[in-house]
Amino acid sequence: MKIADNTIKATEKYLRDNLKEIYDEREIASFTDILFEDLLAISKTERFLNADKRLSESELLLFVYACKDLKKHIPVQHITGKAFFMDLELEVNKNVLIPRPETEELVSIVIRENKNLSKIIDFCTGSGCISLAMKTAFPAAEVMATDVSDEALKVAERNAQKNKLEVKFLKEDVLLSSSQFENVDIIISNPPYVLESDKENMSSNVLNHEPHLALFVPDHDALKFYKSITEKATQILKKGGKLYFEIHEEKGKEVAELLVKNGFSEVCILKDMYEKDRFVGGIF
Repeated sequence: MKIADNTIKATEKYLRDNLKEIYDEREIASFTDILFEDLLAISKTERFLNADKRLSESELLLFVYACKDLKKHIPVQHITGKAFFMDLELEVNKNVLIPRPETEELVSIVIRENKNLSKIIDFCTGSGCISLAMKTAFPAAEVMATDVSDEALKVAERNAQKNKLEVKFLKEDVLLSSSQFENVDIIISNPPYVLESDKENMSSNVLNHEPHLALFVPDHDALKFYKSITEKATQILKKGGKLYFEIHEEKGKEVAELLVKNGFSEVCILKDMYEKDRFVGGIF
């Protein structure tokens, strides 16, 4: 088994020793917390207080297999089959993006700036993280979400059922001009925005295990999703309705100009926790 004396502290050391050549200390600590919590329901505090507690052979085997997967750069969320977003526990797999902290920031901005919403749309929903978080924050609102991927929509539906939230998920290619919605208060979207040229700088756990359909856009047409969604927004937002985007850090000015060109006011670019341009919003 290669884990000395079968204790919690020995298992932690096993992970550190086997992953240190691939990941930094912070990442390994995060993996350790997630694996103990998700595989054995043992918290960080419990590990500290019970470091000498012995684990069973079957429990140890879970960590051996997980360690092997991590060395193959498989995301830890795919190993556990779940990720957390705001206060939601979500299923994730190869068909959807793993929710990022930046997208939590986007949702927090929308929640902070709005109240008494009646109709919300999330374009390019993926796992459903945005729409489900919005439904949690605005339970009286009608929340709808679209995606072009059948497999992503299946994951989103299961996440809605798991969290007992009512969101209407619809298959729609957001790049097509027509839309079935009207009189909408809020449009929120985290569409594909990573440039094809960015691939060479991305980690293999993202490149090899997350859907390229939800990630990449061609360098020569980097704003194609923003253009289409903004055009839809002018047709389906009510007067005074708002549009919110998560964006590529280098495209803030261009997306903001796109909104202004299409009649939006009070357009602003906001930075994420890393001080990078990450969000654009405006009022129609």
